[in-house]
Amino acid sequence: MTTLISPSLKNAISPVIQFSGASGMDNNTILFEFNKGRTDELEEIVESCKLVNPIRNNICVLRSSEHNFGFKEKIHIWLTKIDYRNGNLMILLSYIIMAHPDWKDSKVTIFTAFEKEKHDEQIRNIKRLIAQGRLPIDLKNIESYTYTDKKSLDRLVQRKSKNADLVIIGFTQRVLNDQGAEIFKQHYGLRDTLFVNAGETIYIS
Repeated sequence: MTTLISPSLKNAISPVIQFSGASGMDNNTILFEFNKGRTDELEEIVESCKLVNPIRNNICVLRSSEHNFGFKEKIHIWLTKIDYRNGNLMILLSYIIMAHPDWKDSKVTIFTAFEKEKHDEQIRNIKRLIAQGRLPIDLKNIESYTYTDKKSLDRLVQRKSKNADLVIIGFTQRVLNDQGAEIFKQHYGLRDTLFVNAGETIYIS
């Protein structure tokens, strides 16, 4: 284990991403965390995400809450039109979490949510990715929904996942650049929420 002392998160990022990982392997993922009741660190997290992006590391931002993952029984994954790159990483992370003894009795539910007018097209794309083995899921294990605008999507996610112990949601660097810290404030009625951006192509076999 390597310990780094730094006056700020932003100053720590450069040396951290250059550290060797376990057994000399390169690190490929960085995790940030903030409590939903204390957002004073969010701007620094956003700037750190932007620093990490050019080296194509995977980025995870955990918005923790007083729920503290509850009974560790329900993991919800939301796939939207932006998650063709994020999907495998989001699913892989759920597998890794379930391998922990505290989560051994947990169940993963995968939701898709697409705009009404594009729903059939997006579902065809999902089926194609599954057929190609690029998404390791079965269509019968997916709950599929439509929405009309961002507000209706927010209501949908809140309604279906308000009692989940962990919700995994994807984001892109483009949206992060446009929305900044607001991206990590969305779906604020949820409990513990993990925002995921895949910086590399993830294969699961």
